[in-house]
Amino acid sequence: MANRTYRKLWQQRPALTSLGNFKFPFGFRITLDGMLAFLICLIPARFLQPMISGLSAIVTGRPLSKPLVIFGLAALGAWASTKIDPDGKPLPLYVLNFVAYLFRPHGTNGWTPVRIRKKPMNVTLNAKCIIRRTPPQD
Repeated sequence: MANRTYRKLWQQRPALTSLGNFKFPFGFRITLDGMLAFLICLIPARFLQPMISGLSAIVTGRPLSKPLVIFGLAALGAWASTKIDPDGKPLPLYVLNFVAYLFRPHGTNGWTPVRIRKKPMNVTLNAKCIIRRTPPQD
């Protein structure tokens, strides 16, 4: 059985705490899964940007700048994804496993994949039922 600290070694998440000589404020870390989530969140943020800018134009009278909205939404999505920890896995790994689940074959006997029959099986069932009435016994 492995030592607890050895097991925890594999559960560590790589993180940035400084860039060159610049150290981030106390307690602020940028994890690798947070960076991946930021890059993934840039895609939907690009499509949500016109709606958010239009909404801010209605509320305040001035639309927000495009890069500010895109990077703000991506940063918000990355922050939220680092707070979500489904099944004890980082969110990008959880999403990757979920997508793999959708595309792998689901027919199995428990250990190996089994080919699922495409044609319906023709099964005939012949049954004979005999009901006899017996007289009551005293």
